[in-house]
Amino acid sequence: MNQDFDSILAAALSLSDTQRALLIDELAESLPPDTGPFSGEEMLAELMRRKEEVEKDPSIGIPWSEFRWDEGA
Repeated sequence: MNQDFDSILAAALSLSDTQRALLIDELAESLPPDTGPFSGEEMLAELMRRKEEVEKDPSIGIPWSEFRWDEGA
């Protein structure tokens, strides 16, 4: 990475949780459509596939308390 990126990242990481979430939203909104690894159609297809999978067998789900990564833990 370059020095500008590193200093911006350090500043962003020093923000509160709420400010970082707002920053993420603003940055995501600034990107052109379909920027990322999946197109909107691909993402929808994957979400539908996962939904059907869980509906067939709810036991494959992971409780939020186990899934959620907590930095303080």
